[in-house]
Amino acid sequence: MNREKMMASQLETMETSEAVIKKHSSTFYYAFSKLPRYQALSIFVVYDFLRQLDDAADNNNVEQFQLIKGIWESVKNGKPNTSLGKNLQLIFQVFQIPEKLIDEMILGQEEDLKKGGY
Repeated sequence: MNREKMMASQLETMETSEAVIKKHSSTFYYAFSKLPRYQALSIFVVYDFLRQLDDAADNNNVEQFQLIKGIWESVKNGKPNTSLGKNLQLIFQVFQIPEKLIDEMILGQEEDLKKGGY
């Protein structure tokens, strides 16, 4: 089965991330919106997740950071409990993205939190 077909049932739920990116990062949105729909939405979901994580770290919002981190932990445990988590899980499976990339991002942002943000 090809990637597009594997993702078809969840594309609609990914549109939430698309709307966030379109509103807050219009240049990024327009650059990637030209890709096939399933690819563009996948990028928007990952970007949305990373943006939320980064914003929480930059704002030294430990509680929000832990909530976003919890979404990732649920993905890694195979039991995502949010729409964003379910979308991330599918994207990482379909595109065979190594989970360690997000783990490393989180570790770096945790260091930013220890320093008190910017």
